[in-house]
Amino acid sequence: EGLIHSSELSWINKNIDPNKVLSVSQEVKVKLMSIDKDAKRISLSFRETLPNPWKEIKNKVGSVVEVTINNITDKAIFADLESGLSGMLHFRELSYQEENQDLKKFKKGQKIKVKIIELKDDKLRFSLRALEKDPFDFFKENKKKEGSIITTRVHEVLKTGVKVTVDPDKHIIVMIKKNQLAKEAADCRPEIFVKGNALDSMITELDLEKREVSLSVKAAQI
Repeated sequence: EGLIHSSELSWINKNIDPNKVLSVSQEVKVKLMSIDKDAKRISLSFRETLPNPWKEIKNKVGSVVEVTINNITDKAIFADLESGLSGMLHFRELSYQEENQDLKKFKKGQKIKVKIIELKDDKLRFSLRALEKDPFDFFKENKKKEGSIITTRVHEVLKTGVKVTVDPDKHIIVMIKKNQLAKEAADCRPEIFVKGNALDSMITELDLEKREVSLSVKAAQI
């Protein structure tokens, strides 16, 4: 007699109920994994005789696939590939606005197309926004970098500063802190700004990989 541990029954589910995979008296092919003569134990594997979907999906990282949503939490969507493998679609990967409210647009059982962006430790990560053009390409296309002066538009006025839009499509919204609104401290009052005002700002920090940008009207004026 040999033992097929539950973790050796399926590539997809390591804790699957053996009764859902095999039945008594059923003849199956197995792979002999090890023999412990002293303990008189034989270890077998059923999944090793089956195609490994994890090896197949490794070549599909970066590809667009169709998945079916099986669960939605307050931070992510979990969805299944046709092969049975599951992956996570974090709310930050739904759109470039990175708002968890976007989760409400989806429902269980819905089929959507996503891009596989990562496979690590048998865990898949999907992205929906990767199917769209990244608004941060604005900086590359217009050859803008740290130290560049750009014209922004006031989007929202707050007590702590002013939010401005950077690109014409208004997809990149950046907060300019109160102390960076003017060269003179007396002019650093958010309430003097109105939505739609043009503000020449300097790019003081720009990280395209992290998709982070900092702006300063004060630095532009200086």
